[in-house]
Amino acid sequence: MSYDPVSLFRYNVSHKLECSVLCGILHMSSKYNVPHIRHRAIIALQHYFPPTLDGFCVAKAVRTSLRVRDTFHIANVASQTDASALLASVLIFCAQQHLDYILDGVPHPGGAKELTRTNRSAVLHARHQLNHLARSVTLRALYYSEECTRQNCLLVKRTEGAKLLEGRNGLVNPLSKFSCLSDIPVCADCREKLHEGIIIGREEVWQKVPEIFGLAPDWDTLVKKDDADYD
Repeated sequence: MSYDPVSLFRYNVSHKLECSVLCGILHMSSKYNVPHIRHRAIIALQHYFPPTLDGFCVAKAVRTSLRVRDTFHIANVASQTDASALLASVLIFCAQQHLDYILDGVPHPGGAKELTRTNRSAVLHARHQLNHLARSVTLRALYYSEECTRQNCLLVKRTEGAKLLEGRNGLVNPLSKFSCLSDIPVCADCREKLHEGIIIGREEVWQKVPEIFGLAPDWDTLVKKDDADYD
C-alpha cells in the first residue's frame, strides 16, 4: 500500500482505522518527522497494546480482531520507528504466539509474514526468561513453596505444576491469571498464598518486560522517551 505524505497527515488518527493504515501512518510520520501525527498513531495502536498491565489485560478483547500477521507487522513498524513503549507491549504478545509462527512466519499467499530478525531474536530470547519468571515469580507458591507440608497439598501442587509445563507450545505465560488453579484441592492457606502470589507476581513480571527485551530498565523510561519525542 502506498501513501501520499501530504494527504496522509490530514487523517483523524483513531484506533478505528485499519491496523495496516495505522502502521503506515506511524511509519510515514516518523520518516517525515511529524511528531504530533506520530504520537496519535502510537496512541491509536496502544488501544491494542497499552503500556500498563491492567490496560493490556482489558485490551485482550480488542486484540481478537487482529491476526497474528497484524501483530508481527505492528512489532516490526514499532521497532523501525523506535516506538519503544508500543514495541515492548506488542513483543510480549508476540512471545505468546505459536513457536512455528515465530520461527518461520505466518503463511500467506503473498509470502510468509515474519518478524524482523531483531524482533524474532528478542522474542525467542524472552521466552526462556518468561518461563523462568512464571515458575520463580508468578507461580512461586506452586513450584517452590515449602511452608505447607500436607501431603495432599504437595501432591496436588506437583501434579498441577507438571500439567502447566505440558502442551503450552513451550511457554508458561507469567502474565496469565491462571484461573485454572483457582479451585485446585489444596488447603485454604495454600490457595490464598497462590492467589496472592499470582496477583503480585504478574505485576512484578510486567515491570520487567522492557528489560527482558533489552529496551529500558522500566516502563516509565519508555513512556517518558516517547513523550519526549512528541514534545
